[in-house]
Amino acid sequence: MKFYKNLFPILKIISLVFVFVSCSKSERTHFETWEKKLPDQKADSLYIKSMDGNKITMELFAKSMSKFDKKQKTYFDSIKVITYSDTSSTILTCLNAEIDDVTDVLIAKNKVVVINENGILKTNLLIWDRRTNIIKAPDEVTIIREKHWM
Repeated sequence: MKFYKNLFPILKIISLVFVFVSCSKSERTHFETWEKKLPDQKADSLYIKSMDGNKITMELFAKSMSKFDKKQKTYFDSIKVITYSDTSSTILTCLNAEIDDVTDVLIAKNKVVVINENGILKTNLLIWDRRTNIIKAPDEVTIIREKHWM
């Protein structure tokens, strides 16, 4: 009888330790997985203006932005980018975009429209290397110039 009295508190302590250790690990793993999905920076109703002296060179409007430092990527929803040169401007709009912060390549997706003095380009995927200013559209493209469709 005395043996059982001493055994009960020991079993109680062992079971409590087991419960705390197992819950702690599970919660920690869940938190770490959840934390990896969170952006390092988040903004809503974003407006960015790039200047060269007193001249505006680019304006960016976005419904939201999520920046991930480890991935070195920035994601945008409902984006509009206006670039200005000495003689003209170009407007790019799309529903989703991502920028590779290392290569400075913008990938525009879903209802992409580019408008400038030469016409209108419509596609679902557009890749813009902002360093070289080269634009690629690997999907189907519609080009509208004046009243002509291509």
